[in-house]
Amino acid sequence: MKKTVFVIGAGASKEVGLPVGAELKRIISDSLNIRFEHFSQQVGGDFEITHALRVLVEGNTPPSRDINPYLKEAHKIREGMPLAISIDNFIDIHSGNELLEICGKLAIVSSILNAENKSKLQVDRTLADATVNFSKIEDTWYTTFFQLLTENCRRKDLAKRLSLVVLVIFNYDRCFEQFLVSALRKTYFLTDVEAKSYLKLVKIFHPYGSVGSSNDWGTPQGVDFGTKPDARNLITIAKQIKTFTEGKNEDASEIVELREHVRSAPRVVFLGFAYHRLNIDLLAPKELNFNDLNQEVYGSALAISDSDKSKITALLKNRLGANSVLLRNDLTCAGLLNEYRRSLSMV
Repeated sequence: MKKTVFVIGAGASKEVGLPVGAELKRIISDSLNIRFEHFSQQVGGDFEITHALRVLVEGNTPPSRDINPYLKEAHKIREGMPLAISIDNFIDIHSGNELLEICGKLAIVSSILNAENKSKLQVDRTLADATVNFSKIEDTWYTTFFQLLTENCRRKDLAKRLSLVVLVIFNYDRCFEQFLVSALRKTYFLTDVEAKSYLKLVKIFHPYGSVGSSNDWGTPQGVDFGTKPDARNLITIAKQIKTFTEGKNEDASEIVELREHVRSAPRVVFLGFAYHRLNIDLLAPKELNFNDLNQEVYGSALAISDSDKSKITALLKNRLGANSVLLRNDLTCAGLLNEYRRSLSMV
């Protein structure tokens, strides 16, 4: 059985309804379009972000009630979004502008949590034993992944099987964690507590942070999948979000461990990944010289041109020392896993 690293990008979450690209930029822009009438009545933008900004200024020394300096930076982000590659890139190029950075990160957290809530993975929290409606996601990569993961796997073997997969998730959402807990519960007749204990056996990295740890779900300090945090929690989570530069801390133990998993895995699978150079640098920098390996690399590359696909293929071969790189710009994430189901078997 081969250890496999799955590198997850925004396109993977899109299959369950999360926004990417221009759509996400519009959502961010709208959330930061904070406007008032008659001096105090808010008529635009995200109300919880406004509340968070008030909490921030009230905590200043001396305390203040003036959020206008933050609103000025929020409006700069809104105006810059149409030209920006992404909100992450926009924040990164303005590194050092602390007011702009916190506004951008508050918008990211609020937008992603709202998107989780509207996704196909949200559950009905009014039901005591609610799980994901799997019929809604039958045609997504999550289902095929779980079938690969659990093929011929009895409960007594589950811990060993889970140890064979590593997830490097470049997204801020918790879609994978939400899915896996529900899928394990449904398939192996587990309690929620048991399923979450199995989730902890899967090595999962979020290099740029996430909108809340799945370890904290159901606790007072935690923010469950798709729920709305209060202003103080929103600030706490926003401060944990990392930009490109912050996420690439060479000395961070998580980055060292992440790279070792990528270096040692016989197989690496990219799903919904855009192959940005900074992210490839994070996974496999030039100086580490992975070229003594013979990895198999598979990747979705939907909507990437043939010319760019060739360049990305060459880059991955060089960085990962891969024996073969199969990128498919005609397949979704689900399509890729189905196309190479036998090649990716964990049995």
